[in-house]
Amino acid sequence: FSLQHQTLTAEIASLQERLAALDIQNSELSGQVAATTQEVATAALWRDRLVLASSENDELRQRLDEHLEHLGALESAGDKIRDLENMHSVSQQGQLQLQARLADAAHQVATLSQQLDAEVTEKSEALQRSDELQRT
Repeated sequence: FSLQHQTLTAEIASLQERLAALDIQNSELSGQVAATTQEVATAALWRDRLVLASSENDELRQRLDEHLEHLGALESAGDKIRDLENMHSVSQQGQLQLQARLADAAHQVATLSQQLDAEVTEKSEALQRSDELQRT
């Protein structure tokens, strides 16, 4: 009986040592589980942030596309304005050229008119002298 008691006591001591080792191992694993749980929670938080950032990125991309469309429309309007300004400039240059030609033509008409007046006066005076000579 004593031998059996000693064997059982030894087995109980061995089991208690194993139980203590398992408790330590369980405690370590609980720590690892807690760390892993924290890592999972952190990863979930980062996933949520990434989803939010992705959504914000999509919204910003859409707004950028809208701004680019508006910019294209503004550039097109700017091109049209430059074309109109160029046409206006060409029109003004043409108008200035016409005014210069008209001024030149008016000057030529005035010069010819003065020459014609001078010739008419000269011929009129010559005719009067001729008339006077014929009368005498």
